[in-house]
Amino acid sequence: MAFLLGMSEIVKGQKYEINQDTVTIGRSGDNDFVLDHNAVSSSHCLIERIGNNYTLRDQGSTNGTLVNNELVTETKLKKGDVIQFGDA
Repeated sequence: MAFLLGMSEIVKGQKYEINQDTVTIGRSGDNDFVLDHNAVSSSHCLIERIGNNYTLRDQGSTNGTLVNNELVTETKLKKGDVIQFGDA
C-alpha cells in the first residue's frame, strides 16, 4: 500500500496511507489529509490511484504543489518522490 510520510515541521514523522482510489489534501477539515498551514490551500490537491499508478493533481492552489522541487499541475508519482505544498 502506498503512503505519504510527513517531513516538514507540522507533519514530521506522520504517515498517511493512501487506502482509497482518490484522496484529497488541503487545509479544510473535509479533506482526507488535513494540513493546517497557511501555505496550504483549503482544497490543495488530490492523489488518484488507477491500478498500481498514482497521479497527483493540483486543484488550483494559491501557492502551488511541487514534486521533487518542480511546480506541477498534474504528474504521475513514483516511489520516493518528494511532494511540497507551497512553502509548507
